[in-house]
Amino acid sequence: MTDYMGELASALASWLNSQDLGSAGVPMVDLRLSDRCGEHPTLEAELQERVADDLSYLLQVDAAARADGDPIAHRQDVVEPGDELRFAAARLEQLTSTFGLPHEPDLGWPQTAAAVLTEIARASAALEQLTKLGTEKIVRGLRDGALVALPSGDGPREVPNQAAVADDQARLAESAAALLGQTTATTSALAEQITALQITSTAAGDGADDGPTLVGEAVLQVRLLGMFSEGRYHVRVFQPQGRKPVVVIGQLADNQSDSITNQAEELAATVAESMLGGAASDAVTWVLAYPDGLFGGTGRGEVEAVCFTKPFAEPSWDFLDHDRLEALAGGPVKRWHASTYTVGHLAAAGVHVLTPDSRRRRP
Repeated sequence: MTDYMGELASALASWLNSQDLGSAGVPMVDLRLSDRCGEHPTLEAELQERVADDLSYLLQVDAAARADGDPIAHRQDVVEPGDELRFAAARLEQLTSTFGLPHEPDLGWPQTAAAVLTEIARASAALEQLTKLGTEKIVRGLRDGALVALPSGDGPREVPNQAAVADDQARLAESAAALLGQTTATTSALAEQITALQITSTAAGDGADDGPTLVGEAVLQVRLLGMFSEGRYHVRVFQPQGRKPVVVIGQLADNQSDSITNQAEELAATVAESMLGGAASDAVTWVLAYPDGLFGGTGRGEVEAVCFTKPFAEPSWDFLDHDRLEALAGGPVKRWHASTYTVGHLAAAGVHVLTPDSRRRRP
């Protein structure tokens, strides 16, 4: 945390130093960045109108990228040049960064690869636009005589043919823009093709199907509190005879948010309200299941039973083997492999997809 605070303070100080704090308008807000551990000095700054607006805009661009939304407009209705580039850069960082994710993203999976290629296409299109914006006025200035091109070196400094220099610059800019445009088109087409791909596997999980005690099943797509990206989880409800229901929450391979272990409290509360009619935390046997082969490996997935000391709070875990899980469920429980444990695969098999409110109250 302190390393992060140091990097944040350094980045913010560098950004502030790049701003014109002396002539940016009337004071609007006081910015204070402090380290609770006391290992870094407090950074304080008074932000004027334009600087505060720019900082707010940058934070919104980053938040929109991390939430997988659309690029935002700056100053109401004007999208500034380079906005798409900043958005794509923030989104690519989120897609390829391991920070905040339960495991390193596998860029070899179609869903992730297509998302990365889409953002590369977005960045290429933005660079094409910036190339044109950055050269058109220069070329026009050379042709009009507003700019003078001088040769480099130690020889006589004679003014060259302005029109020839302008034509040369225009050709280079057009060539660069054309290459970027071709990159945009090709990468977009590749992203579309990859989106249609599905991974198949010969390493299927044990058990062909869930047993007759399965009484409910759904894919939960939800943005949990405090998370930037959407979580994707497979929920199965088993009702063994004479015992309380067993809820198995599975970690899907295309989950883009935190793990089922880290979010056990919020996930259980969300499932209880959206699928179990607001059941209490102790009225259900909660189980967390990771598929075989997750994280790029070939080993068995883990299964954890979860108990809550308080209502949907203070969880404790107990590892189970698959036989013990089936004993709890009162029958067969399908074991999944990560290669097919995705939203698309489950939806194609007829599993209903739920998208409950991300700000779900806790029962």
